[in-house]
Amino acid sequence: MGLTWNDISFENKIIDVNKIYNYNTTFDFAPTKNTSSVRKIPIYDHTVKLMKDYKEKCWIENKSE
Repeated sequence: MGLTWNDISFENKIIDVNKIYNYNTTFDFAPTKNTSSVRKIPIYDHTVKLMKDYKEKCWIENKSE
């Protein structure tokens, strides 16, 4: 699974799983192996708060995102 901040909707409380990170060969994001791997995962209010706090305090922007 390869997540970026763009995959997280704080407003809708959803994580959109739509790609993988290929750490074996290309070291880059790639499509999932099959369509059943693409999914939306609901997240709790507490998780949203933790993720927002982490992003604001600790995250250094990555130019690939």
